[in-house]
Amino acid sequence: MNDMTGRRKSWWLPAILFLIGWVLFALYPEPADLVTSIHRVFRPPVDAEYARRYAHLFADLNEPAEIDLRVNELFPYQYDWVTFGKPWYFPTVAEAFAQMAGDCKTRLLVLASVLDSRDIPYHIAVSPTHVWVEYEGKRESTIENAQVAFFATGGDQTLALPARFDLRRSARSFWTAFWFYMPPHKRVSLAVGFMLALAIGLAGEARSFLHRRSSLIRTRGKPLITEDVSAAL
Repeated sequence: MNDMTGRRKSWWLPAILFLIGWVLFALYPEPADLVTSIHRVFRPPVDAEYARRYAHLFADLNEPAEIDLRVNELFPYQYDWVTFGKPWYFPTVAEAFAQMAGDCKTRLLVLASVLDSRDIPYHIAVSPTHVWVEYEGKRESTIENAQVAFFATGGDQTLALPARFDLRRSARSFWTAFWFYMPPHKRVSLAVGFMLALAIGLAGEARSFLHRRSSLIRTRGKPLITEDVSAAL
């Protein structure tokens, strides 16, 4: 009777946990890269000393806006899949100069390091899909303004919901960065993981179904016991 009335075990939770683990390992064979990158969002590894090695690249510039433009010219925009072989990665200054290309995180790190090497005040702002450097005289844009930021260095450094959030643009940005530029073999790996997780769930459910059916058949073949009848009533 216990097999029939006990809580049925679900195999979908193990399948989902397997899929999550598979996806994380497929995207980040070295999981520490993801943990480190998340930490660097809130504490970017700005390195003024390393930036001084490349001071000649900015020697003819004085205004932070000019340095900002030069950084964008020297570091063509490139998604992390292409630059670092990962869906999302926050580099060090040394890694940024080694690649001489990257997305907003790379540009932020280089610009902040150069400004820091010159003792030019600035602070760093973070939105759900973008990071950038704020400095005196910087012009606002649709993706770089106080309304879309949820964190900024300096002051209280508190987290807050953005006053303005473009869900459609954010979804398009995530799709482009994480899926569109994903290498084909990574997509195949994710598809294999999904199929294996589905197989685990279906196989487990089938096994549970056959076990319950077998228990029911065995129970029907046994004579009724007075205690069982009383319990059923």
